[in-house]
Amino acid sequence: PKARSIAGALNSLLDHFEKWDSKKNPVFMWAPNDVTAPGYSDVVKRPMAFSIMRANLQRGAYESMDSFSTDLLLIIDNAMLFNPVG
Repeated sequence: PKARSIAGALNSLLDHFEKWDSKKNPVFMWAPNDVTAPGYSDVVKRPMAFSIMRANLQRGAYESMDSFSTDLLLIIDNAMLFNPVG
């Protein structure tokens, strides 16, 4: 009931983010690694990507919007940490 409605809403949100990301160059779909981004694991200690969020959603790991948004913000934080402005 409530868990299903949350899962449905989160699935729709993730669908939207994945569609947005895939329009040009899907940079958030897969977590970088040291092959694609040398030194990534030295800087980012908890990688996150839409593919990881999709797996978490499929296994029921998100019980609330808060846990989902924590991972979404982690994607942004990781990108900013690894790619500092200036």
